[in-house]
Amino acid sequence: ARHLGTPPPPRAHPTELFKAMAPRGSKRASSAAASGPGTKRRPAAEECPVLAKCDAIGKALLAADPAVVPPSAAKMLAPMLRHSLGAVKEGRHEFQASVVNMVGDLLQT
Repeated sequence: ARHLGTPPPPRAHPTELFKAMAPRGSKRASSAAASGPGTKRRPAAEECPVLAKCDAIGKALLAADPAVVPPSAAKMLAPMLRHSLGAVKEGRHEFQASVVNMVGDLLQT
């Protein structure tokens, strides 16, 4: 609380604030520059047969009879297929395994 007769406290000069910032040139490269040689990229479905099969199963779920596969379930599960069916069975997280089981149950009906 400042009294009316006292001057305000001194403020830092704007150039002093820049000294606390990261030096120029130390920022990360943009994603366009990072996509050069030696960087990994996700394969397209055309390049990976497993991803193409995951996409086909997702399309089948979305096109299934609504009486058999509820549209809300199909919309929820279809985007998860690449991340669950595309993962190696031994390396799947329990959530990925549950997605695989749910899709399997739906496809058997």
